[in-house]
Amino acid sequence: MKKTETALRKVAEENGVSVEEVRREIQAIIDDLYNSDDPEIKSKWRSITETGQKPTVEQMIEYLTVKVTSQMNNKHYS
Repeated sequence: MKKTETALRKVAEENGVSVEEVRREIQAIIDDLYNSDDPEIKSKWRSITETGQKPTVEQMIEYLTVKVTSQMNNKHYS
């Protein structure tokens, strides 16, 4: 969780806004996409958490970090 807070602070600092503003913006995106009427989008969002519930800002950041790290590790660089 500490890494998530550090990331939020860094984004806030780089954009000249508060951490709370960064959280609100991320939460608004989560809310919009989670409530999508598109069945494919709904299915993907519901797979993010073990319970299928809407992810928190922290859960979303952790999920994306794992996904990006995994994809980067699977790439073969020449």
